Amino acid sequence: MPISKDELHFVNMTTLPDVQWDFTMGIDINMQAIAKEYFAKALKQKLNDAEEKLLTETITEPKVVKSIGMDVNFLPQLTELNTKVAVAVMAAMSAVPAQFKEYLDKLLTMDVSLLHSFELLNSLLSLKIEIPKDYLRTFVKHSIETIGKLKGQKEKLHRQVRLFAVFVKSLIKNNHLNPRELDTFVSLQAFCIEHTAVAEANSLFNNLKSLE
Repeated sequence: MPISKDELHFVNMTTLPDVQWDFTMGIDINMQAIAKEYFAKALKQKLNDAEEKLLTETITEPKVVKSIGMDVNFLPQLTELNTKVAVAVMAAMSAVPAQFKEYLDKLLTMDVSLLHSFELLNSLLSLKIEIPKDYLRTFVKHSIETIGKLKGQKEKLHRQVRLFAVFVKSLIKNNHLNPRELDTFVSLQAFCIEHTAVAEANSLFNNLKSLE
């Protein structure tokens, strides 16, 4: 059967339509609407347990992260207010290495409590999410610098030193951080000596000495 001129024109299209990817494909519309509502709330206040559970269980892959309106710039307030939701977001984004790196880099510039940052990273590591050791070394140095700015705020300083020492001991114990690397070792020892008044810092120092 001969091909008509109209059919031939269709077969030989010279321009392609502008394709827009629908990030909501495969997502339950009702669940998406609820998750989007809870996410907007999560940026403003602490979610209750039921809201947190639904949202964290919904955020399972990058397309869901995009569909609820998450952006890397929202990471600071999300981490501060709802750390478990931030963990779910970063765990989902770990499937896209380039974008996951953006989230990790954002963590180094955030003005949030180190407690929440430690909790976020510890949770990701416990989920077997791979975080580059170079990044963890950079994060440790960043934390030391951040704590150094708290001089004159004794109670807050001691609290952050305790949290940091426990965090680093956990990294070492689970082989996420190699303290024998010269720059890391020197920085950590100097930190512990500076904060000998804090028991956890002394414990970390003793741990480091045992590795010499």
